[in-house]
Amino acid sequence: MTQIKRSFTLAVLAASLLLQSAGCTRQPPAPGVVTFGVDTFSLASAPVLIADEKGFWKGEKVAVSIKPFASGSLAVDALVAHAVDTATVADLPVVFAAQREPTIRIVATFSDSDKHVNMLGRKDRGIKTPADLKGKKIAVTVGTAAEYVMDQFLQNNHIPKSAVTVISLPPPDTVPAIVRGDVDAIVAWQPNILNAQKQLGSNAVTFPSGDIYSQPFNVAVLDNFSQQNPAAIVALLRGIRRAEEFIKTNKAESIAIVARRLGLDPHDLAQIWDDYSFQLNLPARLPSAMAAEDGWARAEGLIRKDAKAPDYSTIVNAQFFQDIQ
Repeated sequence: MTQIKRSFTLAVLAASLLLQSAGCTRQPPAPGVVTFGVDTFSLASAPVLIADEKGFWKGEKVAVSIKPFASGSLAVDALVAHAVDTATVADLPVVFAAQREPTIRIVATFSDSDKHVNMLGRKDRGIKTPADLKGKKIAVTVGTAAEYVMDQFLQNNHIPKSAVTVISLPPPDTVPAIVRGDVDAIVAWQPNILNAQKQLGSNAVTFPSGDIYSQPFNVAVLDNFSQQNPAAIVALLRGIRRAEEFIKTNKAESIAIVARRLGLDPHDLAQIWDDYSFQLNLPARLPSAMAAEDGWARAEGLIRKDAKAPDYSTIVNAQFFQDIQ
């Protein structure tokens, strides 16, 4: 049986995570400052966190104010609401945002990983292979890349979604749920999987999503802001590129900076650091990947089936990336 009350669940999730981020928001920035909504809970944000830490944007003569969020989907919600000027976000939240705000654009991808989102189960619940998930309780954050991965994983392993019980939880609650035994498995992103593995030890079994989904983490803007502030967008991307160059030559310091910003042990973070590619680019697969995710979201009832689908090739704006080449 699948237990998903989507509208209520997503409303509660958004409210709870916004409350988490509200306590650490800064004062409104001065005029001329780019407000950057950043997922400060994800390893995928590493280049942005390092650019902020090392002052690389100051070197590009652009003032950037980081506004922290508990997820990229919340950051992009703030972007659509004009509460921030730009945001870090994966591809799936952009699919949802484009239904409300057709002028949203991805201007660059700064990290990518096919090991960012994974399925993790408890061995003491009889989970050793994917087939063992039948009849189990799986915690996931509904309406995110984690749910997309879960659905594709179940489909690839010939498990009907109706054969599992889906429990929707905010990202920070998935790890306590699996550790306490409230659920049998979780689908989550890093560093949540790492934290669960550390606490469960040999009782954890992990199923990577590499052949299902590779998550690009992107910089998103609205047309109005980018058209009025093209130099600021270019400088923002150059600062991120400087951070990625720093990562290549200063791995240990980079890990130390990101571990401190994420509240992780550097030794633990080092175990998964190489699972990520930190390179400013614009993957050619983005439009087709978002179109596939759009189809999944409509099938799941997350987007109205009769709603007009955006032209995802126009969601990717290569102008600013080309300007920094």
